[in-house]
Amino acid sequence: MKLKATKDLDKARYVFIQANRFFNRGCQVQEGRMYKIERNYANKLFVHGEAYIVDDEGKENESVFAVCSVRLYM
Repeated sequence: MKLKATKDLDKARYVFIQANRFFNRGCQVQEGRMYKIERNYANKLFVHGEAYIVDDEGKENESVFAVCSVRLYM
């Protein structure tokens, strides 16, 4: 599968973690790893669904896009 880089979170299907300064403070994702982006459509404020990933502890993580340095792919 060939992935194409994007800056649009609404179009992205995968996220690559470049840097995570908060690993020991609750953001349990590993640098250098790619995660599939999931969508939660329960909140009507998000037209394309609220983006989240399932982190290494098996929890939904929405904050990864704000607290980590990431690259988005579609």
